[in-house]
Amino acid sequence: MKRISVYIISTVLLAASTGLSAQFRHSTADPDSVDFQLNIRIGADIANPILYFINDNNMNLEGYISVDLNEKYGISFNGGYADYNLSKFSYEYGATGIYFKPGADFNILKPQISEGKYWAGIGVRYGVGIFSFETPSITYNNYWGTTTTSIPPQSATAHFIEIAPGFNAKISNNFTMGWRVNMSTLLYASPKEKIGPIYIPGYGARDKGVNFSFNYFLSLSFPYKTIKAKFKDDDAGANYEELETETE
Repeated sequence: MKRISVYIISTVLLAASTGLSAQFRHSTADPDSVDFQLNIRIGADIANPILYFINDNNMNLEGYISVDLNEKYGISFNGGYADYNLSKFSYEYGATGIYFKPGADFNILKPQISEGKYWAGIGVRYGVGIFSFETPSITYNNYWGTTTTSIPPQSATAHFIEIAPGFNAKISNNFTMGWRVNMSTLLYASPKEKIGPIYIPGYGARDKGVNFSFNYFLSLSFPYKTIKAKFKDDDAGANYEELETETE
C-alpha cells in the first residue's frame, strides 16, 4: 500500500511538472506586446539659423512634418528656404529659392524601447530645389586691362537624393528634440551650361559629389493613435503585430 501511495504521488508530481513546463514553454513562445504611441510631428531646424549669426553668407530655414504609420515606418515632408551669397576677390554670386524633400523614415529601435517616445534610424528623401541665381559682378584682366561684367538672374531646378540618419526623443507629452545628419547626392541640375549654379538650395555646393549638412529640430508632437506592438524577445523584436486601440 505504501509503495502504491508513493507511485501515485510521484505520478501526480510528474504530471504537474510536465504541465507547468509545457505551459511555460507556451507562454514564452507567445510574443509580448507593448503600447506604442503613433505621433504627428511638426518641427523647425534651429542649427542653421544659429550658424547664420556666425557666418551670414548662407541663410537656410527648414521645417518638416512627419506621421508615424506604425512602430517601424513613417512618412515625412521637409521644406525650406535658402538665401546664399558668396563674395570672392574676382566675383560675387547669389542664389535664392525654395526646396522640398518628401520621403520616408525607418525606425531601428525595438518597440519596447521606443514606445513612440524615442526614434533612432534613417530617413530617405527625394529633394527638389527651385531657385534663381546670378553673378552681379565678375572682374577679370585681359589685354586691355581690367574688365567688370555681370550675369543676370537665371531660373534653375535641381533634383537630388538624401540619406538622413538621426535620433530624436520626446522630452514631454508634446515636445520633441532631435538631430539629423544629411548626406545628399545630385541627380540633375539645370541649366547645364558652363555658367551654372554654384550653390543649390537644399543641397549645397553643386561641384561636390556628396554634400553633408546637419539639422537640429525642435518639434511639437501630437499623439493620434496607440497600437499594440507585439514582439518576441528571442527574435530581436521581429514579427510584430499591431492591434489598434483608442488613444488614452
